[in-house]
Amino acid sequence: MYKEFPEFIIPEYVEIVEVINKEVLAKFSPLITRQMTEEDLKQLGNLTSKYLGEKEAEVLSKALKRI
Repeated sequence: MYKEFPEFIIPEYVEIVEVINKEVLAKFSPLITRQMTEEDLKQLGNLTSKYLGEKEAEVLSKALKRI
């Protein structure tokens, strides 16, 4: 992910990943499947952006697309 967000420093990455893991993935992991549509991913990104911030939503979106 560093190549996609070179403006972040390592502590920022760690902080973002911790927030995403604790606040989003732990709660949504039972709902996230390989059958999620592009619209489902977009809605999850919108919710993440609204409640956690744009940086977190962007990193989550990139990570989910790689899965």
